[in-house]
Formats: sequence, structure tokens, C-alpha cells
Amino acid sequence: MEPGLKEKHDTWTIRGDRVQFIGTPLLCAGHVHLHNRSTDEVRIKRIPIAGSKLTGPTDVPVSDLRTSAKLLPGSSLQAPCTLRLPPQTPPGRYRAELVVGGERKLVLVDVLESWDLAIIPSALILKVHAGKPAVCTIQLTNLGNMSFTLPRGALVPLDESGGVNRSIVLSLKDAKAARYEDVLNELVKHLQETEVEPARVKIVSDRPVIAPGETQDLKLEISFPAKLKRNRRYRGDIAFENARLMLDIEVLDIASPAGKESAA
Repeated sequence: MEPGLKEKHDTWTIRGDRVQFIGTPLLCAGHVHLHNRSTDEVRIKRIPIAGSKLTGPTDVPVSDLRTSAKLLPGSSLQAPCTLRLPPQTPPGRYRAELVVGGERKLVLVDVLESWDLAIIPSALILKVHAGKPAVCTIQLTNLGNMSFTLPRGALVPLDESGGVNRSIVLSLKDAKAARYEDVLNELVKHLQETEVEPARVKIVSDRPVIAPGETQDLKLEISFPAKLKRNRRYRGDIAFENARLMLDIEVLDIASPAGKESAA
């Protein structure tokens, strides 16, 4: 601490009858109206919470409010503050009290819904045969404070890797006249040839819901359209709330001897 600065709770106070915070775990944010009633400069980093917990839908352990404020003698300041909460704190309104210089101030904390999922791995590289399914396993973790209901399946739009560049090159090569109308017509024709039906994903799980803080292994059964071009690569992604599983698909032109798909 710099010379001449103090952090004594009897030298400053909180103005107003209450303090309010809002946000999602891990951090809720708000402002506290601080007043320095001393003749010295004061630096404030922490504000104690009585009982070290929030009460509401459940009891939540906390330590204190964190801020960084330096007040000149006799000055006031609306200082930003943060309150750190456990990641799976359920949404709802919570209450607590601040204790400063023998005074108590009501604290209201509105915890919002947090939809936060994580996927391992974040990407799959699949070597497949058009029209045949692939089976793979992923791990999905619920980092939020809301239970997540697994979908039974999903459609995955596929884009041909390099399809746009290939279409431009071919349209310029195939156009028999220099007129831009001919080039555009050829470009549209080649772009249409890159369009394919989406892949279909079936999601298999022993339990249909992932609770906050829980991790599940999921089996994905991915069916690919029969009209995928041989020796081409396609990309797509499967969305689970904020998390995305990227797919990089290579279409093989030689049939697998055992009818199995390989994945890396």
C-alpha cells in the first residue's frame, strides 16, 4: 500500500440504503457509493459480508466484495465492485449484508441463468464413405447453473471445403465468352453442384439431462448423404448451446473392407 493510504473501515462508509448486484456466476457486478469521511486518502479493496454467505434459493458461501477505489479526503465515489460466486449457483434473488464501521447495508444479488457447456474434443476428423454412418464418442460438461436437456438429434449443414474457390476457377475457365453474364451463369451452376443435403446426427445417452457441474459421455451416430463427392472434404458443426463440435469430413473413394469408418 502506498504511504499515506489507509484501509480502515471506520474511516469510510457506504451511502444509500442498499447495494445491488446482477450477473451470472462466476462474477456478479455492481456499483457501491463509497464516502471517505476522514482527512486522509483511503484505498478500498475489500468490503466484508456479514456471515460470509448469501441467502436465497440456497445458501451460497462467499468471502467479500472486491473493488479498487482510492478516495481523497472527504470525497465520494461510485466504485465498481464484483462478487465471486460458485459456478453452479442457481438463478434467483439472494440477500446478504455488508458490515462497514459498525453499519450494516442490505445487499441484493440477482443471479441470472447461465447456459455454459464444454465439449471434448472440440473437433472430429472423419474419413467416411458416402451414404454410410460414422459412430464416435464425445464428452459434454455442464459448466452453467441450469440443467441441460439433450436433443435426440440434429441436422448438420455441410459446406464443401474450397468449393467457392473451385467454382470461381471453373466458371472463368468454362465461360466461352468474355461477357460477365456468361461467367456468372457458370458460377451459379458450379456453386449449385457443391450443395449437398445435411448430415443427420443421432445423440445417444443413458440420461436425457445433464445437471449443473455434471459430465456425460455421448455417442453420436452420424449419417452422411449419399451424394457427397468422392475425394472431397466437407465441414460442418454441431451446436450444444454455446459449445460447438466441428466436423472435418473426408469422403473416401475406396470401400472399407470391413464396412467400418475411421475417425481421428
